[in-house]
Amino acid sequence: MTAALGFSARTGWAAAVAVELDRGGLPVLVDRRVIELIDGTVPRQVYHAVSGFTLDRAAGMIRRSEEVAVELAGAAVGGMVAGLASRGQVAVAAGIPVGGSRIPAELEMVLGSHTLLHAAEGDLFRQALMAAAEEHGLGVYAVPARDLVPAAERALRLSAEALRRALTELGRPLGPPWRKDEKDATLAAWVALARHPARGRARA
Repeated sequence: MTAALGFSARTGWAAAVAVELDRGGLPVLVDRRVIELIDGTVPRQVYHAVSGFTLDRAAGMIRRSEEVAVELAGAAVGGMVAGLASRGQVAVAAGIPVGGSRIPAELEMVLGSHTLLHAAEGDLFRQALMAAAEEHGLGVYAVPARDLVPAAERALRLSAEALRRALTELGRPLGPPWRKDEKDATLAAWVALARHPARGRARA
């Protein structure tokens, strides 16, 4: 049985799920958790925290935050993959909604723009999750968050309303938390699994 992971990243944390498909091609949630992507050694909003620093000092703290996020994301993804394997499931893909803004390579430009500060914060954690998924051999499917539902409609051949109903019904017996973050992570995993060559259909 194949499965996909899905993530919806926020500043310093992410909603994470693992999904398999039933014989009808509908998602079955087999794991749901919150992943912490910072620890006590780095600020939650590192780009905001360093906006008044010299460029060298700011770059060093951002690198440290990236290292922490990658380490924590790697451990969390590894734990999810191992948990699936213990139940005879193979994680093959990961889906993640990403931002639509291009982050300039020049740190000075980022620190000089409030909009780019927010965009860079989110991108740091999404990049950490994608790197962790790749490290564990998963095919990574990234889609702009604003295009997630249209992409799902195309990949899954379901209407937006049908997708909404499926996600609502999936979360009903689970109880909270079942926020937009969990729904987006689940939809991203569903798309990733449907698009992966292994397909992820349940065995008869």
